[in-house]
Amino acid sequence: MTYHRWLPVALGFLLLGAAFVPCARADAGNKEIHFTVNAPIEIPREVLPPGSYDLKLAQDDNTIAEVWNTQGTHFYGYFNTIQVDRNHPGKLRIDLSDSARGAPERLADWYYPGDKRGNEILYPPPRNLEMANCAAANQQVAR
Repeated sequence: MTYHRWLPVALGFLLLGAAFVPCARADAGNKEIHFTVNAPIEIPREVLPPGSYDLKLAQDDNTIAEVWNTQGTHFYGYFNTIQVDRNHPGKLRIDLSDSARGAPERLADWYYPGDKRGNEILYPPPRNLEMANCAAANQQVAR
């Protein structure tokens, strides 16, 4: 008889507890974030015009990221990342860094909400440095 008396109370606590659970992060596995920019920004091998984008880790890999438009109809590319840490878990954070003079800012890294570990984007060497190295190599071969 005691069992029937406590059952409604237990169910009430269960429902009350469920009401205070934070919203599920369905995309926590791939660390997908949605962001909007009002000026062009650079990602490896691409400049994104002002707009809204989805940035996420590629499936089954926590070091390769991809960028899509928010509708998922336009793919902007894959790029490599390395994991970086911050002192305390916090809110979503996206960092930009300076580029060459006159170029748009670069997407540097991002941290998923509640995570201490984020992803720093790896950029290929600057094109002008590659060209200078090729020119120097060609001069050495010509001698």
